[in-house]
Amino acid sequence: MSRTSAPRSRQGKKAVARIPSPLRRVGDLAALALVAAHATVLWLMMQANVLPPWLGAGWVALSALTAAVYARDKRAARVQARRVPETVLHLLELAGGWPGGLLAQRLLRHKNRKLSYQFGFWACVVLHEAALGHLWRLAANGG
Repeated sequence: MSRTSAPRSRQGKKAVARIPSPLRRVGDLAALALVAAHATVLWLMMQANVLPPWLGAGWVALSALTAAVYARDKRAARVQARRVPETVLHLLELAGGWPGGLLAQRLLRHKNRKLSYQFGFWACVVLHEAALGHLWRLAANGG
């Protein structure tokens, strides 16, 4: 006679369903708001002919790819397989996939506690957004 047991974590303890704390929910909403603001800026830049539409579509695809790479790395971490180098993740984020990376961090609870990684992540976000702002300023000045 076989009995089914509750799922177990890596340490062999019973897995407990986590209830998101109010602070976690605020962080999730802030991440969604930041991604929505970024999407709005991209849309406005395409409407103003600062960016070609294919570039906006490319950034959406890159964001989805970045989220998929985060998921692959999370899976590898769980089964102690070969991980995706952090440099690869940062390059994807810097190239424009940071919205997918941010959403993946929130949804998968991956790479969100390591301060050195977070520093690199937010540096990529700032550099990417500064480059977008520079493009916008150049277009506004006719150059």
